[in-house]
Amino acid sequence: MEAEPNKNNIITQNFYWCFFELSNGAIIDINYTENYDDNGKDLGADYWAGYTEDYSFDLTFPEWFEGTFKRPKDKPIYKVTDEEFNLVKEFYVKNIYEIRDTKTRIKYI
Repeated sequence: MEAEPNKNNIITQNFYWCFFELSNGAIIDINYTENYDDNGKDLGADYWAGYTEDYSFDLTFPEWFEGTFKRPKDKPIYKVTDEEFNLVKEFYVKNIYEIRDTKTRIKYI
């Protein structure tokens, strides 16, 4: 997903989501965001990860994403531990980053 183009018709952010189900059944959502200035210069990237209770692997991404706007505003989003964050980020970087623009199916490992 990408941000709306700015006044210079430049996309200033690209967003990527990936979901991981841990052996304990918890689902972690990792979001990778590429950031650019108003002229398209690369400003670096950000990672964020948190638990998600409203995702299931039988949903399409648009179904899940639209559902996030229906979530009660007072429903907390729980951040993952540093160990969990580092684990899913490392997996993302090693196995998904290079193919991040390719739509894939669920991978069981």
